Amino acid sequence: MTSGRSQYCGECFELFDSELAHCPRCGKTVAALSYRDYQQKLAQALEHPLADVRMWAIIALGLRGEGSAAPALVDCALRRPADVVEGLETVRSLECILVGNGEVGALMHLAEAHPAHAVRLAAKRALENHPPCPFCPAESVVLRNELACVRFDIYPVNPGHCLIIPFRHVANYFDITKEERQAMLALADEAKKILDRDFAPQGYNLGINVGDVAGQTVPHVHLHLIPRYLGDVENPRGGVRGVIPARQHY
Repeated sequence: MTSGRSQYCGECFELFDSELAHCPRCGKTVAALSYRDYQQKLAQALEHPLADVRMWAIIALGLRGEGSAAPALVDCALRRPADVVEGLETVRSLECILVGNGEVGALMHLAEAHPAHAVRLAAKRALENHPPCPFCPAESVVLRNELACVRFDIYPVNPGHCLIIPFRHVANYFDITKEERQAMLALADEAKKILDRDFAPQGYNLGINVGDVAGQTVPHVHLHLIPRYLGDVENPRGGVRGVIPARQHY
């Protein structure tokens, strides 16, 4: 005898009796499905047969701003090309993700491949509103490890001025992982050896700008490694305190 209450399987969306311990269609246990984190559940909901459920998942993924959700959102839109409303909402969510993560590839895919003209046009407009990040993808790399890379600044303060940049697009330094910080600092040590050999500076400044008020112009974390040379400024006393010139000297 059944309980009369039903639930959807989080894997295949089979509707089955809530008292069953596993889905009769795919075999997934209710306990195993409950261990999925919220991000995984939202991504899975993009395959739900009910349009309202898919729409809420699309909106929620956009609000969360997770770059890893972009491919699943694109697949959802392309699976149902006739649903233009869903496609347009997908573009809006991808635009939210782009702002936080620099993920332009997903929008470019929709702008080129979606059958609906309205969706392609919306994706193209979103791309026009958000030019691609100059640090994504990594180019002209001098050094790299698994999580970050080094490149020379194209507007150097001094000869040898380098930028250490995590591959993952994150705007705020305080939002990167411990592993990314360690990778950046390890590359700073390696880059210094090259600069010592090739430029022989007498000192260095290291600095990170976080936020517009701190002078950050590219919303992708980057650590400046700036070689310093005797006589490059009249009075170097105070160093990084010079970000507020009136308080540099003390």
